[in-house]
Order: sequence, then structure tokens, then C-alpha cells
Amino acid sequence: MGDASFQGKPPNPRSFPRASEPFDQALFLRPSSEYRGAPLWTWNKKLDREQLLRQIDHLAEMGMGGFTIHVRTGLDTEYLGDEFMEIVKSCVDYAESKKMLACLYDEDRWPSGYAGGKVMENRPDLKAQHILLTCKPYGEQVAWRYI
Repeated sequence: MGDASFQGKPPNPRSFPRASEPFDQALFLRPSSEYRGAPLWTWNKKLDREQLLRQIDHLAEMGMGGFTIHVRTGLDTEYLGDEFMEIVKSCVDYAESKKMLACLYDEDRWPSGYAGGKVMENRPDLKAQHILLTCKPYGEQVAWRYI
């Protein structure tokens, strides 16, 4: 696409700092972290800082450029609580020391889910709300054909 795709703006230097530079064979053969995989890393139980740091070591050994922390159902450490945030900081700091990228998928299943129960905590009437998209206006008869 070239530089025109950036509409006069340089690429994000944190994401792809060398994107506007000419092709580099050495970088291609030994890509830096922003050009390597960064899987979703599911956190879904009581968090153990030492175990998580060991898992970062394993990700580095596998050649990953980083990870995206993805909180899931089953998390037994309070989401966004002090302990959770301290562990996130430890993991981010450790990743930086290994020249890895660390991202946080910080929605705890929201907006695609329920933000760890926080959406309905004080508004149970919001439970099970949905949007219905139809191709036909409401009330219009639709003829079904079985093929």
C-alpha cells in the first residue's frame, strides 16, 4: 500500500516502528517482537504471579513477540482489583524486560458480554437485553420455503 495508506501520517511507532523503512533482510530473518505472534493469553482462575511469569518465559522460548491478556469466565482474582492490577503490572514489566509486547484485552467479556457482572450489578433490568436485526420490517409476512 505504501505511505499513501497512512494519509500523510507515519505508522504507529509502537506497533510497527520500522514500517516506513526500506526492506531489511536481517529484520526479516530475525523479526523483533512487534513482527512476531502475540496470542490471546487466557486468565481464568486464581492468579499466581510466579506461575504467570514462568508462562511469559515459555512464550518467549516459543518465539512469541508478546501476548494479550484475556480475562475469561472462572477468574478468581477480583477483576480490576488491586491484586489483579499488581499482577498485570508485574507481567507487563517482565515482558518489557524480555523485549516482548504486553496488551490487555480489558473488557472482561464486555461489550460482547457482561463486564464481569458490573453491567447488571446495580441494574438487573438490563439482563438479557438484545438487538434484533431483520431484513424485513416488523409485522411484514415472510414466506418460508424449504428446499
